[in-house]
Amino acid sequence: MEIAAYDPELTSNAITWSYTSNNSVMPGVVKLNGTTLAEGATSVFFNSGALVTVDYAPQADFYGEETLTFVAKDSIGLVSSDLKIVIQVDPVDTDPISLNESAPIFASFAEEGTGTVHDFNPTDPDSHANPASRPDNNKSGTDGAEIYYTLSGADADKFQISAIGELTFISPPDYETPLNVGGAGGDNIYELTVQVRDHSDLALSSTDSQDVTVTVTPINELPTLIGGIYDFNITVDEDVTWTWDPNDFSHPNLNARDVDAGHQAKLTWTVKPGAKGNIGTASVSGTGSVPSSFTYLTKQDMQGDGNVSTQDDSFVLQLSDQNGTGVTEINFNVFI
Repeated sequence: MEIAAYDPELTSNAITWSYTSNNSVMPGVVKLNGTTLAEGATSVFFNSGALVTVDYAPQADFYGEETLTFVAKDSIGLVSSDLKIVIQVDPVDTDPISLNESAPIFASFAEEGTGTVHDFNPTDPDSHANPASRPDNNKSGTDGAEIYYTLSGADADKFQISAIGELTFISPPDYETPLNVGGAGGDNIYELTVQVRDHSDLALSSTDSQDVTVTVTPINELPTLIGGIYDFNITVDEDVTWTWDPNDFSHPNLNARDVDAGHQAKLTWTVKPGAKGNIGTASVSGTGSVPSSFTYLTKQDMQGDGNVSTQDDSFVLQLSDQNGTGVTEINFNVFI
């Protein structure tokens, strides 16, 4: 493009040019007759009426609109009116998308969790005219920069990834029942590859990918009763010790288990403090899957209310694996 200014008083070395830009984010390189002119600087003198060629070169990876406002000034400092040139730089889908993961990803994830395994933050220079707005442009709707994901690899079917790059398990993993095919198979080491691309059509896409290894770690799980029942009714006689018999099928099923490795043998049976009974006393002891001793005895001459539909006393047993993360409680209603 060409610009010119006329000074009727002088014809040679009469005019200088300067300009300002409305877009500091994407300042292009401006040249007048082949010589670079910075914003706010003053050019060399040009003859009055001379055509001056303006060249504009956008910065790499910048696009958008920039308005250059030129003014001419004569030798005594008089300034012309504004001359505006609007530059429109169109984006070109030529820049590579990146996951911003330079090395394979190794993540640990606690079993039974539902959170994010890894949050990917891909970027694409095509996604935004302002470089400061490019980090983590998962939600970009710009053509040539919208984010698409593909999961592949041995355990890809166990995972899903959201539009904002959050990788999660489809179902919470169970350490005691590993489903991984990758790794050694069944060793709680899940393997997959995450690929990101900037076009719905893979053939037209710029892509980047990275391998992901997720190790599922165990959490301490509370012991459980095999029968799945934690509330029991027992009938006792006044002043007669009731004794639990593991071989009597009419007695509560107190067979317990703990899926955590090495915890089964450490299971400890106790009566909950403050819940040992009011008109009688429960007592339990032992370690392992069943208590070694479990009794209940009413206080001397204590009788029930005679109503078979209401309990006369109650107490609570506690089962712990001694790992300090809680106990399993078993409730007993006593009828006398």
